[in-house]
Amino acid sequence: RHGGVDFLRTARAACSRLFGRGDFGGSTITQQLVKNIGGERERTVARKLREMTRAQMLEARHTKEEILEAYLNIVPMDEGLVGVGAAARAYFGRDASSLSLAEAASLAAMTTAPARLSPRRHPEENRARRDLILREMADQGYISEKEMRIAAETPIILSPSDTSEVTTVTSWYTDMVVTDVIRDLQERLGYTYTTASMLVYQGGLKIETAMDEDLQ
Repeated sequence: RHGGVDFLRTARAACSRLFGRGDFGGSTITQQLVKNIGGERERTVARKLREMTRAQMLEARHTKEEILEAYLNIVPMDEGLVGVGAAARAYFGRDASSLSLAEAASLAAMTTAPARLSPRRHPEENRARRDLILREMADQGYISEKEMRIAAETPIILSPSDTSEVTTVTSWYTDMVVTDVIRDLQERLGYTYTTASMLVYQGGLKIETAMDEDLQ
């Protein structure tokens, strides 16, 4: 329901920052999306004000569904993964659209602190956060009490960690394709070089080219 910025929470977070009790915090998903796209990380008032202004502009031009979709495609996850699509394949071996309610809540639980709430490295912490999310979903009418109980009782079964060896040797053709895609992500979608590189190398993107490997 917010217009991009939760001013009350931001004011509280600013007071905490002022008295040395933590970072600014208080960010909405829209603000987090702006920060992830822009790549700015300095902890300054100027950066926070830019983030708030850009978040309001984003809300004026896009729907909540579009903003959430963009956030879920670019949110950093654990193990160098970017976006819930890549995380779904890494942790559960299938696309995000095929996840169960319990599995989807498990990934949602990671977004606030990916390393600390990883279902692989910290399963108990992840489960506690997952169950809190399920409880909130039931309280807000997104799922029924029965669906919440079933999901909360469902054990999370993870895919084996991928330890396969991947070659780092690439052809000039592959190098050029990667360079072109990173440039296009910057020019057409406004990503920073760092964010575009993360999406290409760790975001689960599938890039199809015209190269015939045998002829090459």
